[in-house]
Order: sequence, then structure tokens, then C-alpha cells
Amino acid sequence: MIRKIDSSLTNFKSIEFHAGLNVLLSRGDDVLGEGKTRNSAGKSSLIEIIHFLLGANCDGDSIFRNEQLKDHSFFGKFRFAGVDLQIERTGSKRNNVYVNSELANGNILPVRQEQSTGKHCLTNNDWKDYLGLLIFSIPQLPPEKSGIAFNKVSFRSLISYFIRRNSANGFRLPQLINDKQQLWDWQTSISYLFNLNWEIPIELRRLKDHEKRIKEVAKLSQSEDLSDMFKSVASLSSKIAIAQRQFDSKSDQLKRFNVLETYRELEQETKELNDDLQKLSLERTRLDETIKHLEENLISEQSTDSNDLNKMYEAAQFNFPEQVKKSLEEVEKFRESIERNRKYHLEHELKQSRDSLNKNLIMAEQADKKRSRIASKLNGHGAMDDFVLLKSEVEAKRVELEHLNDQLERSQKIEKSGAEIKKNKMELYQRLQHDLTDRKEIHDDIINLVDNNISALYGQRERSFNIEATENGLKYNLEIQGDRGSGISNMEIFCFDLALYQFVAKKKSGPGFLIHDSHIFDGVDNRQVALALKAGSDAANTNNGQYIVTMNSDKFDQLPPVPGLDIDASVLGTILSDETPDKGLFGFQF
Repeated sequence: MIRKIDSSLTNFKSIEFHAGLNVLLSRGDDVLGEGKTRNSAGKSSLIEIIHFLLGANCDGDSIFRNEQLKDHSFFGKFRFAGVDLQIERTGSKRNNVYVNSELANGNILPVRQEQSTGKHCLTNNDWKDYLGLLIFSIPQLPPEKSGIAFNKVSFRSLISYFIRRNSANGFRLPQLINDKQQLWDWQTSISYLFNLNWEIPIELRRLKDHEKRIKEVAKLSQSEDLSDMFKSVASLSSKIAIAQRQFDSKSDQLKRFNVLETYRELEQETKELNDDLQKLSLERTRLDETIKHLEENLISEQSTDSNDLNKMYEAAQFNFPEQVKKSLEEVEKFRESIERNRKYHLEHELKQSRDSLNKNLIMAEQADKKRSRIASKLNGHGAMDDFVLLKSEVEAKRVELEHLNDQLERSQKIEKSGAEIKKNKMELYQRLQHDLTDRKEIHDDIINLVDNNISALYGQRERSFNIEATENGLKYNLEIQGDRGSGISNMEIFCFDLALYQFVAKKKSGPGFLIHDSHIFDGVDNRQVALALKAGSDAANTNNGQYIVTMNSDKFDQLPPVPGLDIDASVLGTILSDETPDKGLFGFQF
């Protein structure tokens, strides 16, 4: 419960609260005109002060960092779980929360005494942890896990369902307390407050984060720059099989490699011998052809018949009687001489060719024997530079094989992770279904609380509220039939919040209050507003708690009477106004 809100500001309007329904009124039309600011009355600022005292962050855009406010303190008196708390906090020392000495003396909190003031203070983070334990019994995590944001229930998320802020767009949907709240956070918070399984949303969050990383890696694998880093398991398995065979082959060569110091000289000599043998082979071919030609010419050389010569002579004499002077004998002698000379020349050439061929054969045989001896010596050996080269090739293949195996392992993890994520999602979905079935009594209690609250406002108007287990976690579907303007939507939030307050209060847990800013009644018919105040008052009285609302006086004055509700008695002694700056909550404009 809230006892009192105050400040060190001279003209601050101190506000004291009581049990049951509390209505903080603001006189005036609350319409901003010339010379007025959004803080001219201060209804919404009261909500911010309560949040500030209960551990809200004090970032750069916070009103408590304003030059005219930052050095002033804000005070709150609260009673949670039977513990009386006196709290002080200031924007200039936003990380410190000052508490009453009883808490410090009782060693309940990690409190230190500030030397400059003598006050007892602790860090805002420690303060939130303490409030989470005191108000909602949030289990404390071991130090190694406490830094992970989604490992636990957040006190700030839980308390915000009891103090919605319009500045955070907290009146949009029943399950959302601000427009930046993530799915896992509201599912965890509401499940915790309703005593459902709140750990499943956290596990879903981890799973989705893992899935997101896998998808990012998979997306990278499709890019041209990184496609070689991410191959399919089948493709990589084939590459590894080939690379392994090549590596084994090169490694075997390396094992059998023997270095011969004169390897290069012998290798060069072998090359020269090969060149010589090739030349000798070409020379033999030429000699064979020459010998064959000479032998054919010798065979064709035959003596010319004398009758033929006579005929030739007679023909010559007949044709050239004047010029032919030699006798047949002289001609015969001349012919024989020519034949002898030609035959001698052919036989000499044939002998030279045969001698050259024999010499060629001898040289080829010698060269071939020498080449064989060198080849036998080189067999199983190699040069040092070849050894170094082969060794580097083996190392390159080893690196390639390791790289491919790393890629395979990475790809296997990606493919396996995708399958595991689907499996784990289904398992969590089934767990969620079973949990909802196992907690049927709780489920039915929640449904009936919401339905009763709707009935208190709208009678038998058609409505629906269900809690559904989905693959993305629990889904809350609340709908009241009627015009889908802000009025109906806001009353859906009211019925949900009130059910949440009632459920938590029955467990003897929670802050003991539910606070609604006047925005909850925007667009709502006056009769429904009055009935909502009655429902809130009844819930607060039943559970010895508080239902606190801020409201403009023009709206309040138009509310119809409701049996069983003394609405005037619920109005707080402090009444704000935007008529003049000094009548607002802070007592001045800023």
C-alpha cells in the first residue's frame, strides 16, 4: 500500500492515501492553453513519482533530471508484505535510493551509510531486487546468471501492471505495459503473476534468439562473398572424400621419398642422353633409307647391249652423217669406263653408310645402357627441392582438409540446429499445453475473475476471454462486444488489470494497490466509469488494499450514483488544479 507521497519542493502538494478507493481530483478542464504545460496539474506526474520511488530508471529525458527538479528529493511511505518503508530519491543522485534506518539496522538490504549526509542508501539495482523479493517473491538468481536480462522475472515489468503509464503507451493492449515491451517479457510477467509456468516464455526466448542466429548464419551462407564458407553437408562430404584421398596419396609419396644429392645432375644427364638417343634414332632412319636407295641403284646398274648401241649409232649416223666420227669400239670402251666409275662410287657410298649405321647402333646401345644405369640409380630417390615441394603440397592438403572438416562441422551444426529448434519448439508447445491443463483450476479462476469484472460493467453483454497455448507462448484474447473505440478497449484493460490485482491479492502477494491514470476512462461512458470505480473499490476493500485513480473534476462531477459506493468519501484531501501554477502538484511550472 501507499501511505504518502511528498517532496522537498516548497510548494509540492503532499498526498496521503487510505485503504479502499482513492480518487485524486484535478480541478479545471485540463486543456493546455497559453502559459500552461503538461505538468500544470500533475496527475500523470504523480504516477511518474511513484514509479521513480519504486526503482524506475532516471534517463536523460526523465522529469527528475530537469534543472528545476534534479536537486530536490521525493519521498514515499509504503507498506509491503508487513514491512514499512520510507523512501527518498533524487534525480541528481539517480543511482542511489535512501531508506529508513530500520532496514539498514536489520541487515535486510546491502545498505551503506553515505558519509556526506549520514543517510542510509543502496543502489537502485539492489533496491529493485529487494522489492522484487519483498512484493512478488521473485526468486534470486546466482551471480553468474544475474546479468542475463531474460533469465528472470523483472520487478519493474511486474509492478508496471499495477501502475500503467500513458507516457509509455501503456493503455493500448491489456498484456502490454509499454509499446516497446517484448513478447517474452509480457508473457513471463503475466504468467508469473497468474501463477502459470513463467519459465517457458524464457526458454522460448532463448530458443528464438538461437534460431535468429542460425538464420543469420544461413543468410550469410547465401551471399556471394561468403558462400564458400557455408556449403551443404552433402557437398562438403564429397569434397572431403576427394581431399582425403589426395592427402593420403601425397603423404604416401612423402614417406617413400629419398633425397639424392646428385639427383639434379643425373636428371640433366638423363635428359641429354634422351636427346642423343633421339638424334641417333633419326640418324639411323636416314641411313637405312640411304642404304636401301644405294642397294637398289647397284641392282639396277646393268651393262648396255651392243646391238642397242649399233642401232643408236646407225640412227646417229643416219641423222648426223657428217658429225659422227668415232667407231663402235671406241664408244663401247667409253661406256664401260663410265659404268665402272659409277659402280665404284655406289659401292663406296654404300660401305660408308653401312659403317655409319654400325657406329650409330654402337653409340645408341652405349647411351641406352648408361641411361638405364642412371634410371636405376634415380629410382626411389628425388632432389631436395622436390622433397620440399612435395612436403609443402602435403601440408597444403592437410590445411585444406582441416578447413573442409571445419566447414562440415559448422554446416552440420546449422542443419542439426534447425532440426533441434523445430523439435524444441514443439516440445515447449506441448509442455505449455500440458501445464495449462494441469493448472485448470488457476486457468478457470482467471477466466472467471475477468468475466465477473466485465459483467460488473456491462451486464450480460457478449464478451470473450481465453488463454490459448500457441507455439509462440500463451496468448490472451479479451474482447467485449461493442464500438471498438478507445472506451471499450480501455475497459478491457481495466477488467484485465483488476483481475490481475484480485488474483495476486488472493495469494497474499503484490503491492496491495492498483493505480489507474485518468486516461483509462478516455471515451468511456459515465455510467461505466462509475461502475468501474465501484468494482475497483469492492476489490480493494475485499483484499484490504487500494484502488487509486486520478480524474478530472468535470468527469467526476458527472458520474451517476452507484448503490454501495460513497464516491465522495473516496476523494483525497489534496486536490490539484491547473488554474494557476501554484495549485499544481509541483507548485510551479517547468
